[in-house]
Formats: sequence, structure tokens, C-alpha cells
Amino acid sequence: MQMKYLGSVPFAPITFGCMAIADAAVWGPQDENETISAMHLAADLGIFSFDTAAMYGNGLSEQIVGRAFGNSDKVTIATKLLSSKQHYGEVIEECEKSLKNLQRDAIDLYQIHWPSNDVPFEETASALLKLKEQGKIREIGVSNFGVEQLAEMEAFMQPVSNQLMYNLFFRAPEVNMVELHKKYGMGMMTYSSIAQGLLTGKYQGLSDVPVTLRRTRLYPCTMNPASPHKEGGCQELVEKALADLRIFCADKNMTMAQVALAWLMHKDGVTTVIAGARSEKQVKSNILAMTTELNDNDMATLDQLSADIKAYIGGNLDAWRGNDDIENRRIH
Repeated sequence: MQMKYLGSVPFAPITFGCMAIADAAVWGPQDENETISAMHLAADLGIFSFDTAAMYGNGLSEQIVGRAFGNSDKVTIATKLLSSKQHYGEVIEECEKSLKNLQRDAIDLYQIHWPSNDVPFEETASALLKLKEQGKIREIGVSNFGVEQLAEMEAFMQPVSNQLMYNLFFRAPEVNMVELHKKYGMGMMTYSSIAQGLLTGKYQGLSDVPVTLRRTRLYPCTMNPASPHKEGGCQELVEKALADLRIFCADKNMTMAQVALAWLMHKDGVTTVIAGARSEKQVKSNILAMTTELNDNDMATLDQLSADIKAYIGGNLDAWRGNDDIENRRIH
């Protein structure tokens, strides 16, 4: 297993995503003992980095991570600052809350979850740099930052990472962000790496996906009344790509999740792939992907089967707001 780094902090090629362990409304009820067993198994098998956020379960996800590992130096813990708490004093206070939840002396990677449209980046950066100076955070990262937002933030600090939605069916980061990250010396963390379950093989088509998860621009807005975008989606393209992907996986005797995660790990600019797990079985599936080799022909085939989806999505990094909805986009 090749260890990766974001700044001075080590990460596994796959990072355990901790959103689904604390959001019963979306993902269903979860037994905490089962969660912690899965987390310990992951760490033992090589997935030693964990990504959570203050907003996941209103702090519950951080608390579970804390109960699982406490102040152990055998794991890497990344968490995220609430989007609504980016004034100087709020950043300091929220970091203290996260430290308490996580039962740690320092957070390995502290990320701005979403850029703020109201608080100047200089103010937020000043607080984060103070926390780093005090040793309460080891490295600073951002999440969901686009071209314009990174350029603004870079004037005040140099984050080591940017966390973006990126998967085989949502390839917007390839348009501008891979090269921009290289320019700034940043790594990329990918979330929604299996497209919220779409790339696991358990859904035959988009209509099988739970309504609460049909929110991105892959889905026609008519498939979810609460959809934030008003686009027609690309259902036919996605379902054709799913069919092609099933054939590819069958030929290779691999699972769809294994291929989707391995494809990301082989992509230029990706430092660590965030993949959630709620059971030991899912952990073992993720571990399998870490040892999966895809050759150049495999990568080209996978790129091609989702090329039409990539063209439809374009470079718009906001998976939930349409190309014409620039005013309401959160990523610029």
C-alpha cells in the first residue's frame, strides 16, 4: 500500500468516510458498536485515515470517531468547519468543539466545509493559521472550493487539500481543477466516490435509487420534488454507462464498487479517495479496491464509457445547481 501525504499528514489511498455513520434520516439507523467495529477493522487493514465533519449528525459523527480512536496516533483524522461558522471567533470555538468531540489534542486536517459568501476569506484564514500556530490543527484544507474561491483563499493561506465530488459519473474536476491543484501544490480528496451508492451495482437504474439521493444533476429534476436544480438530467446516458460498466466488471470478475474506487485511485491528481462504510463487509469491499490494478486500456475503456456524461456535466463543480443557475451555485 502506497501511503500518501497532504502536507505533513499521512493518508491511506482510501479514506474512511464518516458521513453515513451518523445520518439515520438519509442512510437509515445504524448500530454504533457495528460502526466502531468496522472502523477498527478498516484501520487494521490499512484504511487508517478518517474524514468526518461537524455537520454530520450535528457532531455525532465526530463523537463516534472520538469514541473509536480517542487520541490514538495510529490514525489520521480529518474534520470540517461548519459553513455557517467562519468568523474569527467562531472558527476558534468550533475547532474546540471538534477537538472535544474527537477526544484529541490536535486535528490532523481541518477543512473549511464550504466557502462562505458572507465572511471574508482573510478572516477565516487568520483564525485557521492561529490554530495551526497553537498546534491544535496540523494542516489546513478546504472543501468544495472552485477556481475563483481557491484564487481568493490562496492570497491569505495555502491549503494542502481541496475536497471535491468526483467519481466515474461526475468528472467535473477533470476540466479545470486537476491542473489548478498542481499549480497551488494541493492534493485532492474525493467524496461521493461511488456516487452515493449508484456505482455499487445494487441499483439497476436511476429509478431504483432512493428519492432522497436523487438530487444531483445526473438525475432529472422530476425524479425528486426537492431537487435544487431544474435540469432534465442525463438518465439515458447514465443507464447506458451503468450497463456498459456491468459488462466491464463481469469480464474482469470485479465488483462495480471495486472498479469505481480503483479508477479514482488511478486518476491524476487524486491523493485519497473517500469511501464510506457502515459494516465490516463494506470495509472489506473497500480494501479490495486498494489492491486492484487497472492498466491503461482499462482506464481508457472506463473513461470512454462515461465520456458522454462528462460532456453533459461539464466543468460545473456544483453537482446540485445547473449550468444556468450561476447566482445560486455554491462552487465558483
